Amino acid sequence: MNIKVVLVFFMIYSLTLYSQQNIPIPNTGPTNITINLNTANTAGLTQQNQLDQHANHHSAQKTNVKTETSMDLIDPDFKKKLYDFYQEQSKKLQEASINITTWAQANKLKTMGIVLLLSYSCIAYQIYRANLIINATQSWSNWHNGRNLEDLFATPQNKLEADLLFAIQTRYVHPVNPTDFIYSIVQSSNSLQEEINILEEQIMRYTWIKKAQCMPLFFIDEQELESLQDKKKKLAFLKYILSSWCANYKIDKNS
Repeated sequence: MNIKVVLVFFMIYSLTLYSQQNIPIPNTGPTNITINLNTANTAGLTQQNQLDQHANHHSAQKTNVKTETSMDLIDPDFKKKLYDFYQEQSKKLQEASINITTWAQANKLKTMGIVLLLSYSCIAYQIYRANLIINATQSWSNWHNGRNLEDLFATPQNKLEADLLFAIQTRYVHPVNPTDFIYSIVQSSNSLQEEINILEEQIMRYTWIKKAQCMPLFFIDEQELESLQDKKKKLAFLKYILSSWCANYKIDKNS
């Protein structure tokens, strides 16, 4: 019994010495391998980080070198001339704005006259452009030989649809496929809506001018305003006819 106790004591003491001296202990190979692998991985990651930092630093140095090289290609005298030109133009622009403001304050009546003249010219030009489109012979408001809305109401809807489709197919023809009537309908619908928008803008101008009591200044009267309103109603009716035909066509095609 004493011998066994002594042997056990020496074995425990030997194991303690092994652990203190970091001497590999038998049958503990997997643990040491794991530790070594972790150490190797850590070292590899550290080395990779160092390489990445070195590469980034080298890339930044190359970028700085390229930038400096590109800037160095510009002649310093030329850069100075550009800067002086910019400063000179900025100073002239500032002086011009100050001069205009000073002149406007000193000549208020002339300034008001110039503003009124420019405003009048702008409105007159917009009225002229709109009337060119509205009074054109090919405009939808003058379709069917300029017949008014009452005459269109008296015409059977089937005949109006046939006449309108004929006009659509003859006005807008596909450049590649002349038999594509869908293209004609789409283009006609767009032009019809554009003309309605132009008429609405023109009516709004005429109404504003009438409220300002300036109709004689623009050589217009109330009859022209009423005529524009009638044309707008006519276009709205044509749009209804076209939309009704498209709806019936879609129903017949799906049935």
